Amino acid sequence: PREEVRAFGQIAMATLWGSTSVENGLQRVDALVERAGHARLMEAFAERVRGGFTSFTGDFERGREHCRRAVEIYEELGHPISALGVTSELQRIEVQDGRLDEAERILRRAYSRFEELGDFGYLSWIAPALARVVADLGRADEARELARICREELQRDHAFAQTASRLADATVLLGEERFDEARISLDEASTLLELTDVTYLRADALVLLAELESASASEATARDLLERAVGLYDSKGDVVSATRARARL
Repeated sequence: PREEVRAFGQIAMATLWGSTSVENGLQRVDALVERAGHARLMEAFAERVRGGFTSFTGDFERGREHCRRAVEIYEELGHPISALGVTSELQRIEVQDGRLDEAERILRRAYSRFEELGDFGYLSWIAPALARVVADLGRADEARELARICREELQRDHAFAQTASRLADATVLLGEERFDEARISLDEASTLLELTDVTYLRADALVLLAELESASASEATARDLLERAVGLYDSKGDVVSATRARARL
């Protein structure tokens, strides 16, 4: 029964990170909680996933509360590593809310702890997220080093780490107007993303490609890329990112 509940929890996580829309994902999570007999471990997974979905809808304070409840349940059950792992969802809420400094703070705390534990599984989610935040904050050298760690020292077959680290590199290179190198990073990320259905990352890559094309005076191509990104964001129900991409259009 314990493994069955964990499996239900992983299905719930897949609805969050994959292509399932917010509306359908939340319904699926509720059904999984029922199917698991409201087991406390499943409740923790569900709160975590609900918190993650709010990074798409923009109800950030509710999302923080969902994440807090997930942490409380994990800690109550004696799962401190899973409790710290909720950082993956919480940091995205802060990023979407424009609170990059807060996102960096909680990511660094988690990064240090998982590094101490040698937990490369969670580090492969936390490190690339931190690299992207640091890149967005304009700290190029630090972002590059974090991206390198993701590619060379963590799980080499971890799709999120390999793609998000390249998006961090591309963000830095675009800021430095090193467009040819940025295109290489984005092409590599796009190739890897074809193997996944992490919808928001695929859309984020298109937005960066649009920025590159716009800098190269290829406005028609940039517009096409942004329209594709908006379509992906809309399909997920990512209202926050879709609104930003439409503003760029």
